[in-house]
Amino acid sequence: MTLKRDIFIYVGLFFLVLGVFVSVTVPSLFHILAAIPLLLHFFKNFSEIKLPKSSIFLILLVFWGYISNFANFNDLNDVMRSFGKQKYIIFSILSLIAFPYFFKNYMTQKRIAFLIKTFFFTVIAACIVGIIKSRFGFDLVKFKSIVAIGRSEGFTEIMRYGYGTGFVVSLLTGALLYKSKVKNFISYKWLALAFVFGAVGMLESKCRGAILGTFCSIPFILYFKNKKLGVISFIVAFVSVLSIAAVVIFGGSSKSRMFQKLASPSNLIRFSQYHTATIAINENPLLGVGVNQFSSECPEIKTRHDIFWPNYCQKFNLDCDDYSHRKPYCSHAHNIFLQTGADVGIIGLLAFTLWLIFWLIEMFKRRDLWGYLVIPFIINLMIAGQFEYTFDANNSFMIFLLYPLSYLKKEHLNFSLDTTE
Repeated sequence: MTLKRDIFIYVGLFFLVLGVFVSVTVPSLFHILAAIPLLLHFFKNFSEIKLPKSSIFLILLVFWGYISNFANFNDLNDVMRSFGKQKYIIFSILSLIAFPYFFKNYMTQKRIAFLIKTFFFTVIAACIVGIIKSRFGFDLVKFKSIVAIGRSEGFTEIMRYGYGTGFVVSLLTGALLYKSKVKNFISYKWLALAFVFGAVGMLESKCRGAILGTFCSIPFILYFKNKKLGVISFIVAFVSVLSIAAVVIFGGSSKSRMFQKLASPSNLIRFSQYHTATIAINENPLLGVGVNQFSSECPEIKTRHDIFWPNYCQKFNLDCDDYSHRKPYCSHAHNIFLQTGADVGIIGLLAFTLWLIFWLIEMFKRRDLWGYLVIPFIINLMIAGQFEYTFDANNSFMIFLLYPLSYLKKEHLNFSLDTTE
C-alpha cells in the first residue's frame, strides 16, 4: 500500500522538476498526482511530526489569506485564482509532514539522482532555447523565426525564468564547493554544466534583482566554507552594492540595464508600483485587498491618487475580454513584501516575514551541509524579492518544494549520508 501510494508522489515530483523551467502547467501535475497520497500521510503521521516554528507562520499566512479573500469576496477579480494561490503553501505543509516517511520508505539514491538530473537537464535546455530566441530570433520549440527581444526568457517568461535561475545558481554554487558531499546524487560534470548554463541564463535574462540577489548570497555560501574568505566577500559585496547604487543615483547608464539611471522608465515603473502598493496597505491595513488581488486594484488606485506612470497599467488587459476577470488589472507590485502586505494586510505580511526569518534561523541551527546550501537560497529570495514578486507559479513550485525538503535529516533517509562539514 505504501509503495503504491508513494509512487504517485514520486511521479508528481518528476513532473514538478521537469516543468519548473519549462511550463506553467506541467508542474501542476505534482498537485494532481500527490494530493491524495500527501493527505494520507498527513492523517496518518500528523501526531508524530513536530512541525518547525517557521511552519506556524506559514500556516497563519494561509489562514489569514482565506480570511482576506472572504472579507473581499465581492471585489475579487478572479475568485478561483485568489483562493487557488494558497495551494502552493498548503502542499508545502503537507509535504513537510509526508516527506520524512516518503523518503525513508520509498526514495533511494538512484531515484533522487534521477530527479536531480532531470532538473539539471531542464536548466541547461532552458538556457539554450532562451539564448537562441533572444540572440538569434529563432524559437526552437515552435521552430520558426521570431523577433529577437535581447533578453533570455527560457521556455517561459523573462522574470520568472531570470529569478528562478538565480535561485538555482545560489544552490549550485554551494553544491560545487561541497561537491564531494553530493557526489552520490549527481556527477560533478552535471553539476558544473547546470551551474554554467544557469548562470549564463540568469545573466542573459538581464534581471537586475535576480543578479543582485544571487551576487549577495555568495558571501553566505563562502562563509560556511571558509570564514575568512566569507568576511572578505561580504566586504566586497557591500562595497560593490554601494558603488552600483552611487552610479545609479548620481549618473547611471542609458545602455546597461544593471546601471540604469534612477529616473529610467524601468525604475520609475517600480517606484510607481511600490507607491501604489503602500497606498493599498494604508487603505486596507488589516485584511488587504485579497490574495493576488493587488494587480486588479492597482489601476483604480493609480487613477484615484494620480500616481505617476499610469500608462504601465495600460499595457495590460484593461478591456478584460477574459471572462474570468471582473475588472481591469495591472501588474504586481514588483516587491514580494509590498505585494503580500497589499494582498493580505499587515498581519499577513508579518506572518510572511517571520516565516522567512524563522526558516533562516532554523537552517542556521542545523549546522550541516543541507542548511549551508539553503541559507543562501533564502537570502537570495529576500533580496531579489525587493525587486520582483517571485511567487509566480513556476518559482512558487520550487520555493515551496525546497522548504519541506530543507527539514529532512539523515534519519529520514534509508541510506547512509554524511552531511556534516
